[in-house]
Amino acid sequence: MKNIISLFLAVSLLGLSSCFKIDNWDAPDSTFFGTVYEVYNDENGTPVKRPILASQNDWQIRIWERSWTGHSGGATSSQDLRIKQDGTFQNTKLFAGTYDMLPDDGPFWTVRDTTKNVVLTKGKTTEIDFNVSPYMVIDGFTIESKIRPRPFINPGDPEPVLWIKWKIRAPMLQREYEVEGENGKETVVETIPNLHNTKVFLSLTRFCGQGDNSRINLPMYENDGRINFPLTQVNPANVVDNRWSVLINSGFTQRINLPNQPTHPEHFLGLSAAMNRGNGLDTSPEFDRIVVVKPGYTYYIRVGACTSSRSQRYNYSPIRKVVLGQQDPVTNIIEIISSEYVDD
Repeated sequence: MKNIISLFLAVSLLGLSSCFKIDNWDAPDSTFFGTVYEVYNDENGTPVKRPILASQNDWQIRIWERSWTGHSGGATSSQDLRIKQDGTFQNTKLFAGTYDMLPDDGPFWTVRDTTKNVVLTKGKTTEIDFNVSPYMVIDGFTIESKIRPRPFINPGDPEPVLWIKWKIRAPMLQREYEVEGENGKETVVETIPNLHNTKVFLSLTRFCGQGDNSRINLPMYENDGRINFPLTQVNPANVVDNRWSVLINSGFTQRINLPNQPTHPEHFLGLSAAMNRGNGLDTSPEFDRIVVVKPGYTYYIRVGACTSSRSQRYNYSPIRKVVLGQQDPVTNIIEIISSEYVDD
C-alpha cells in the first residue's frame, strides 16, 4: 500500500512540475503610432490636409500580423487600435513582426488600398500616417446668445439659449475605380451614402462628440438639426431645396421659436437620391439648433453629421470652448465671455 501511495505522489509531482514550464516568449514592446489625415478640396478648390476630427475611441486602425507562424499567411484575426479625438492613434505593446493595416469603420470613403508589410521592430517605435477622404465637412459653424419664450415651465417667460448654425458640404459626391471582373477590368461608380442626421454636441470637458462620456446626454441635446429658414419667410417650405430636406421620419410636433422668428417644425433630414447621382448639389442649406444653457458655465461645443453608411460615424466640426457670463437683467441674454476653438 505504501508503494502505491508513493507511486501516486511521484506521478502527481511529475504532473505538477510540467505545469511550471517557463514562458520563453518576450513581452511585446514594439510601439506603433501615427495620425489619420482627411484630405479634400475646400469650396474654392484648394487642397486641404488636416488631422481628422474624431470622437474619442470612435473607430480604429485595423491591423493583421502577417508574420505570425501559427497559421499559414499570418494571423486570421485582426487587432484594433482606437482613434483619439485629435486623429492620432498609438499602441506600445505590439509584438515585433510584419503587419498589414488600414483605417476602418470611420466617416470616410472606404479605404481600398491596405498598407502592407509594415515591419515593427522589437523595442523600436514605428510611425505610419494615413490619408482618408471624408464623406462630409462642416462649414459656417457659428454660435450666438439669444433668448426665446419658455415653451413649458412658466411659458412665455424669456429663456436664454445658444443659437448654433452650420452647413454641411460633401467634397466628393461620387468616385469611380476599376476592379477585376469576369471579363477583365470593370468600372465601379460609388455614390456618397445618404445623410442620416446632423446634430450639436455639448460637453463640460474637452472630450466632445458621440462617444461615451463625451457629451451631455440629455434629451434636449439629442435632437437632430433643422434647416434654418430666413426670419422673414412665412412659408419656409417654399424656399427649401427638397433635395436636402427629404424627411426620414414623420409626425413632428415640437416647434421652437426665436424672437421675431416664424414658428417652423424641426426636420429629421436625409440626403436625397438626386444628390447621390451627382447633380452638383454639394453644399446644404444652413442648419440650426437652439440649446438651453446656464449662466456662468463653460461648454465645449461641436457639430457633427453622419451618413447612413454601415457604421454611421460622425464627421465633426472643430470644438469650440464657450465661456458664459451672467444673464443680463434687462435683455435676459447670457453674455458670451469667450468663444474659441480648442487645440486638441
